[in-house]
Amino acid sequence: MFEYVDSLPFQIKYFINLEEINLSLNNITEVLAEIGTLEKLQILNLRGNILTTIPPEIGKCKNLRALNISDNRGTRLDTLPSEIWNCYNLETLRLANNNFQVLPVEISKLLQLTDLNLSNNNLQSLPIEIGELKNLKNLNLSGNPLSEQERSKIRSWVHNCNIRFE
Repeated sequence: MFEYVDSLPFQIKYFINLEEINLSLNNITEVLAEIGTLEKLQILNLRGNILTTIPPEIGKCKNLRALNISDNRGTRLDTLPSEIWNCYNLETLRLANNNFQVLPVEISKLLQLTDLNLSNNNLQSLPIEIGELKNLKNLNLSGNPLSEQERSKIRSWVHNCNIRFE
């Protein structure tokens, strides 16, 4: 019988050489501040949990290349800590199926980003700074209430990228 995990143990801070954590499809409600001690962490998959917040300490994970916090059940994430934009090495950011209404202009700090999934949120617009992500290859915006005018703007800002609206 499989048991769901409902929290990250605080002892995780002792696993300083940990490079990947996959705790998808559990019942985790919060990520502890101790996540910031994992400076070698490259992949963090928390898809399909019950997260309501992400701690600011996530910004200390400077080697993070992939972060998936999609598909939060029940209460959905609607904000990210500003420190997340310090994860300069992020290549993949998956925020699908949450409740984000705004994408901060600081997204432009993630210059290594190649894959951004924002599908099924409540985004009505994106900041023009999205165009500064020159390495972006895939942008999924399906399931957001974006007007045709806003879609045209996004197309004019983002080049050499597969943009999905539907």
